[in-house]
Amino acid sequence: PVLCTQAEVRLEQGALDEAEALLDRAAALPAAQSDAFTARLRSAWGGLAAARGEHEKAQTRLEAAIRMAEQAGDNETLWRALARQADAHWAAGRRAETLQALAAAVEVTERAAAALPEPLEAVYRAAPARQGVRDALRRVRAGIAPRGRLAEDVDLRTRRDGAWRPAWAQRYPHIIGRAPALLPVFNALDRVSGSD
Repeated sequence: PVLCTQAEVRLEQGALDEAEALLDRAAALPAAQSDAFTARLRSAWGGLAAARGEHEKAQTRLEAAIRMAEQAGDNETLWRALARQADAHWAAGRRAETLQALAAAVEVTERAAAALPEPLEAVYRAAPARQGVRDALRRVRAGIAPRGRLAEDVDLRTRRDGAWRPAWAQRYPHIIGRAPALLPVFNALDRVSGSD
């Protein structure tokens, strides 16, 4: 499990070759024979394939990870695999599938939280990775990429000029139009995106 965790950290950091080497080492361990651990490995390999732009390979591995995690009753691996699947769908330009995978991931985390004693329930939900999945779902519902930040070069609190910004077309693809009446809407979205 430690090698797998290290691989997942390296994957999040973008060190893909190091992540792959760690996953290969983890797969050779005797613990890799359990369904739950194999599901976790496949999820990480799916994330690795997605990070490399290998969308079909990523989907195949992530689907397998999801099935195995469901069979093993491993909710942690399940919601993480669903979140990775959402990222892979988004990268392939499949918004509806992204929403479906994120909604499923949030549902799994909510079921797991509800099964915990009350004092732990809030702590479980507040963990950054789980909160990130809920935030990603809100962002995609708003037509924004599930992860990432708005452009650093724009001070969103003070810029209120009346000019159309090309970044809006990418940031908010489901809002159609460039009418001057929409400019305050785009400015407001820039100020609040990424928050509730």
